[in-house]
Amino acid sequence: MAKFEGIITAILTPFKKDELFGIDVINQLRYLKSNGISNIFSCGSYGSFPVMTTPERKQAAEIVVKNAKQFGMKTIIQIGSPSTKTAIELAKHAESIGADAIASVIPFYYSSTFYNDDTVMKYYDKLINSVSTDVHCYNNSKTTGFSVGPDLLKSLMGIGLKGIKDDSKDMGSILKMLDVVGEKEFDYYPSSTSNLITGFLLGAKSCISGVSLTIPTTIFGIYNLIKNENVAPAINLWKWVMGVRTILGLYGSRAIAAYSVLKYKGIINSTCRSPWISLTEEQEKNIIIKLNNLGAFDERIY
Repeated sequence: MAKFEGIITAILTPFKKDELFGIDVINQLRYLKSNGISNIFSCGSYGSFPVMTTPERKQAAEIVVKNAKQFGMKTIIQIGSPSTKTAIELAKHAESIGADAIASVIPFYYSSTFYNDDTVMKYYDKLINSVSTDVHCYNNSKTTGFSVGPDLLKSLMGIGLKGIKDDSKDMGSILKMLDVVGEKEFDYYPSSTSNLITGFLLGAKSCISGVSLTIPTTIFGIYNLIKNENVAPAINLWKWVMGVRTILGLYGSRAIAAYSVLKYKGIINSTCRSPWISLTEEQEKNIIIKLNNLGAFDERIY
């Protein structure tokens, strides 16, 4: 049994004059809810958590949770840090404001060189025992240099882990992780739009999609098609979505491109924070033209 079902959208943390711009958090939530999205992942990679201070991360979480509740949306707040003490502080704060779940990336920096399974187990054990809210692992091997596989997942579930945002890349790896999960009360959700079809067909109840920030109605439509066993049209639609995804990644991070796209759509009036660099006017124009040519701004309900 999973607590989260359907599409989970990773939202941006918006900045203006290098300060958190809360109104554009609310604007994203309103826009997503009106396009079928009911689950939010905040303060992750799209949420620029590594470039925020601890007080800013708390502020962002407060804005997200408070307003998501008003829109009838569920929230997962990512609280990971290289410091166990900071992660626990953020976890307790997320619980105090009513987050539906708490996620944590592997404690990074030393994770690619000196940490092992035992280190990770002890970190999550302390985190899980610091709160009563469900704790999820954010398995992001690309940024941490550490991957949580089936054996470690089984051990983490044994100490009370209740979910995982998983970056497994292929069908075989996803299946192995889902075999560990079985029928337990646990949230397993692939962390990429590229695994949207695979994840749902293999049994995942939800999936993270950064691209759903750009085309929420279409991504939600894919989920509905699969839920109603219309697999062939879902696959065809997903192929088109992957074209959108490719365009968003033309100049590096799709998250940074998402700021430009949401600004073009009139959803936000903010940007990323240094050391991230916004797209140039030429890059932004090129992406918008390509997305327009693909029909990305003419979404349909499926």
